[in-house]
Amino acid sequence: MCQLSLAEAKSLWALVRHREFFMAFALRHTTLSSPILGFCGDMFAVDQLPNSPIYQLPSPANWYFPVATPLAQYFWPPWPVRAKHAVALLEFASEIYASDVGSFFVCETSTAMFGVDSSDNVKVASWNYVYSYHELQSLADNQSCQTDLDCVLVAPACHSKCDGQRHKCTLPRPAVATICDLLKPYLLPKAPRSMVGDTARLLSRCSAMNASAADFALQHSVVVGEFKSLLWRHIWRDVG
Repeated sequence: MCQLSLAEAKSLWALVRHREFFMAFALRHTTLSSPILGFCGDMFAVDQLPNSPIYQLPSPANWYFPVATPLAQYFWPPWPVRAKHAVALLEFASEIYASDVGSFFVCETSTAMFGVDSSDNVKVASWNYVYSYHELQSLADNQSCQTDLDCVLVAPACHSKCDGQRHKCTLPRPAVATICDLLKPYLLPKAPRSMVGDTARLLSRCSAMNASAADFALQHSVVVGEFKSLLWRHIWRDVG
């Protein structure tokens, strides 16, 4: 039997408690994860991560936003490529919702959380805002509230709403909803005219999904399936 020294045991415990390592290991089989190459003490190495976000836009608070936005969009890939990126993100949302090790939430999505590698594949660049269902359910059940402001489950990014009847916090928005928020400014600009209406409709339905709803599993399956089918139809049409 292998015996660890006290220093090695402490290092291993620190590694396991490292959120990025734990989530990267638990969800290592998802399509957007980068392989863990090894670890030493409380440090670990993964395959090369994307060094740029999936897309970039200036902040709406900046005075130059109206001018800089079209310039930033000019450097984006063609719409069929963006549609492929969207399919990858939707598949990732489905994978972490029903993974072999449980269900997971993405408490905050930003363009920096996902990147595109040299082969034009979307990859997770940071696991810092990924939390398990049981972790968040426990926090929500043990947190009384009067208003939504009381429902910061994990500061600062992970928050939910207050159930006014029970005075308990609900679960945060599901990963698929936050990912669809991320996709709105990426998919709608310069989308094919025939796709704009259905894309906008499905993005809205997706963003509105509630993880606490009784029929959430059905909603998730229907909306994600319909959205992916819509995007793939156009992608294959473009290839053809």
